[in-house]
Amino acid sequence: MHLNLSTCNFHGQIASEISHLSKLALLDLSQYSEDYIISIPDTSYYDIISYPNTRFGQRDFSMLVHNLTHLSVLCLSAVDISSEVPTNLSTSLSNLQLNRSGVCASVASLPLLSKLRIAQNSLSGPVPSNFSGLQKLDVVYSYNSLNGTTPSWVFRHPSLRVLRLSHNQFTGQIDELEENSSLELIFLNNNQLHGPIPGSISKLLNLVWLDLSSNHLTGIVELNMFSNLENFRMLYPSDNRLAWRIVNDVNLSLPNLIYLGLSSCGLKEVPEFFRNSKSLSTLELSNNTIRQLPSWFTSTSSWEILNYLNFKSNQLKGP
Repeated sequence: MHLNLSTCNFHGQIASEISHLSKLALLDLSQYSEDYIISIPDTSYYDIISYPNTRFGQRDFSMLVHNLTHLSVLCLSAVDISSEVPTNLSTSLSNLQLNRSGVCASVASLPLLSKLRIAQNSLSGPVPSNFSGLQKLDVVYSYNSLNGTTPSWVFRHPSLRVLRLSHNQFTGQIDELEENSSLELIFLNNNQLHGPIPGSISKLLNLVWLDLSSNHLTGIVELNMFSNLENFRMLYPSDNRLAWRIVNDVNLSLPNLIYLGLSSCGLKEVPEFFRNSKSLSTLELSNNTIRQLPSWFTSTSSWEILNYLNFKSNQLKGP
């Protein structure tokens, strides 16, 4: 049984009669416009609970998770919890979403957890290590105040698919990654990381998305290090202190690349390999020292699906 009351703009207290629906599998009260008092139903049959834009007291939150012992998916994003997460969360939880909920401490270890969304909260300190033994983990800790070095276990985790640690205060270097890593999406942008981009990234054959922008990374990077990544779609290392060595080899190709951000990368010319990049839809080359466009740039058929091109703050002249 599913009950969806989302975007209905109800006012007042949630009806306690909902607790009579003992076999309710999904309850969606999302996108409420005001704060509400929530009566916690006395049932353990919920599979998915969603209360965005509402408010829980600590006592109500503890009661909720205490009663829902079979809960597998808990979505409380945009719910004002403003407290620590209770330690008695259901061990059946596989999907926990607490974005913008005001939680001020991390969650306890959950043996079946595969997806964790805990962005835009008040978390500080290092990333907890109690998730390192979980399988098929998808972690989002963006927009917090986490600090210290990026935890080494995230780069060794054999089943970690998604890593979002952007917009925190991490320092230090990025660790080398395991060759058998399952990482597909890496977001480490807007931190204070320094040092080189690890060469082992070229061995992440499942990698689709890499955003390292707005850090303090240094060293020489050769673009062909990404050429053997068949699933690679997005590269965004802009606004670092990297020196790019781009061999003008017409045979170099990143055929599936759709987003390339090379702002503030010290480029002096448009790389030749763009001629073969027929999937590019976004090309960001601002804040470099490019003086002219090659003749093939305006005549190539590679730009058939290009919808965003930025050459702002270069040294281009002429019509």
